[in-house]
Amino acid sequence: MTYMPEQMGTGEILHYKWPQAGTYTVTLKITNDKGSMDEKTQSLTIIENIPPVAIFTFTPANPRVGNLVAFDASLNFDSDGEISGYTWSYTTVGISHFPISLGDQEIISFVWTVAGTYNVTVRITDDEGATATLSKIIEVVAYMDWDVNQDNRPNILDLILIGQHWGETGPPCWIPEDINCDGVINILDIIIIAQHWTG
Repeated sequence: MTYMPEQMGTGEILHYKWPQAGTYTVTLKITNDKGSMDEKTQSLTIIENIPPVAIFTFTPANPRVGNLVAFDASLNFDSDGEISGYTWSYTTVGISHFPISLGDQEIISFVWTVAGTYNVTVRITDDEGATATLSKIIEVVAYMDWDVNQDNRPNILDLILIGQHWGETGPPCWIPEDINCDGVINILDIIIIAQHWTG
């Protein structure tokens, strides 16, 4: 099938965007100040844009009400370009509502004040406008910080759990045994249990 040539523009340097993939024949015609002309024709293959890949992590892995939860999408990638935009949002599982915005940066953080199950989604856009999304379910629990095993009785059983992780370190509130959220399992966590001891 023969098509009429499509004018791309004029000028020594030209920028042009093809609407779809395919092989195109591009012709350059030049004219000097004497009116003489010359032209050069070359084939050009335009490939389809490959969508980006969405990846994100969050910490702490088992957040509590009031914890600062960090979301990191720095592992996202676009194999044939660059990531140009981020859109974060969440919905509450079991409750009908519009998605609530969390931010538009590669790394964000958020604090939930109500316990619940939340569906967090990141939507990324590449430099060609293609998008990818990824959602993860996050359980935000509300409980007494000093009741490590959640039996409603701060006692020796909670101390045993702390002893099993004694001296370990991690991000603040990384495990329930880090009662004071300082990232270290030590005597300070035991003191908090002692202050609420029920036996």
